[in-house]
Amino acid sequence: MFEKVALYGNATFYSHAAKQTPDGKWSSKLGKAEDIEHDTPDDVAGGIYGEVVEILKRRVTKEHTS
Repeated sequence: MFEKVALYGNATFYSHAAKQTPDGKWSSKLGKAEDIEHDTPDDVAGGIYGEVVEILKRRVTKEHTS
């Protein structure tokens, strides 16, 4: 099992990040607005957030679950 984070932006900087939840959906905090859930990282890409630049992942171990 992996934890995944999508990074958004352009060639210069990152502007947003989304985290994959255990059920496979993605979670984003949109400024001061509430957290939202979306099906794929591309659902919130574009506009002020930029495009998905990279998706980082790490294996979940016991030390990462507490």
